[in-house]
Amino acid sequence: MDIAAPQPAELNPPLLANAPLTTADKVILAAVAVGCYGVWYYIFKTCGLPNIPQISSLLLHQGLVGVVMTAILMPVLAVACTAGLGRIRPEAGVFCATLGLLALPTHGGDIRNTLLDAGSFNVFLTMAIEQILLWVIVGGSLVAAESLGHRLHAKFTETEEGETLSDRLTVVASQGAAVLILMAFIGQSPAKGQAMVGLGVAAMAAAILIHQSYKLAGAFWYVTGTMLAGLVAYLWGKFTQGGPDIGDLSGWLAGPARSLPLHYASIGVAGTIYGYWISMTWEETKQLPAEIAVVGEATLSR
Repeated sequence: MDIAAPQPAELNPPLLANAPLTTADKVILAAVAVGCYGVWYYIFKTCGLPNIPQISSLLLHQGLVGVVMTAILMPVLAVACTAGLGRIRPEAGVFCATLGLLALPTHGGDIRNTLLDAGSFNVFLTMAIEQILLWVIVGGSLVAAESLGHRLHAKFTETEEGETLSDRLTVVASQGAAVLILMAFIGQSPAKGQAMVGLGVAAMAAAILIHQSYKLAGAFWYVTGTMLAGLVAYLWGKFTQGGPDIGDLSGWLAGPARSLPLHYASIGVAGTIYGYWISMTWEETKQLPAEIAVVGEATLSR
């Protein structure tokens, strides 16, 4: 019996679409993210944002121009980067665009300065509103970029068949709860660096954990969960915080409330997407031996 040599297409099943990122891919993503940071920084600086460096990092404290520029630039950068990086991952454009969005909070203040600048714990309501606005902007950009990435690169074969609204809501709630719990331990300091880096780590770890548990396709639901965590923390702050020293936070949800809306919309979203990628890679690695075995059996049966 002649054994036909397996063809390249047979050894490259659809699951390989989510193979681990190569070193070259990571370098490209990092370079584009730095470029996006430069674009955001230039636009914000041209618009005079932040109004007072190292004081407040809330877009709604910068006037309407900050929100308008973010609403325009985020989808433009996300789609443009996806057109060039979609071969890596459909969410690559949003990953780079949201990391670039760090340009404003890195030059603004931390939660303590933001609260002192506002002079009232009613600022938490402003933060909650801003969190919703940023979720609409980032979420819409992610949907558009993912759609473009899938159209340009058919190798990404994620499917939502069989997924129900209940499944999606469960993932959103679980992701949000996981971020809140992790940040309750990580976010012990109001320092800006810890609030940003800690949130990125917490969002990434939560996305890995929740995706491994539910296997829901599409980063949108995990990103929504991360943004929900911030919203819950700010509403908690609105109704529970008070006292003579307005810059201090205390209580179980003080950790996640110390990260500002732009932190959640930038490194929080990027960390969530990267954690989703890691988990997708793990799933592919686990399924790959079975896929190769099927290919081998089909080859030997010829």
